[in-house]
Amino acid sequence: MLNSMSRPVSQEIPADLRARLETARLDLLALFRALDRMNLTPQQIPQRLIRQLFELDADYVEALWGLDQPPGKLSLHAMLRDTQALKQLPEACSRLRENLPPKAQRTLPQLELTIRTNLNPAEAYNMVPGRNPQNG
Repeated sequence: MLNSMSRPVSQEIPADLRARLETARLDLLALFRALDRMNLTPQQIPQRLIRQLFELDADYVEALWGLDQPPGKLSLHAMLRDTQALKQLPEACSRLRENLPPKAQRTLPQLELTIRTNLNPAEAYNMVPGRNPQNG
């Protein structure tokens, strides 16, 4: 019986996984920056929900880093399990948005879209070891 490390990587990892992770990170970055620019108090931002988004973002960082590792270095099964977090993102973002103050709910979508449109795609790799754009 073959173990997961001896199978070709292409059979283990969906071809669009990197692009989906990059998109998720950029979407979260736009949301985080928009919230920051709105000058909301910590009491106005549901802390439990924002922490969930930070944890999802950390999972995406880990997965992007894992995709850069040589075949066999990491457990592909564990990495793919962690990337199931991609399915959680839309609902987690919606819960956060729905629990913001009404004025923020009205302002956030346009601000988020403006920020997202202007993000550099390389920013998806912020905080990814070995790929951080600020490190060259």
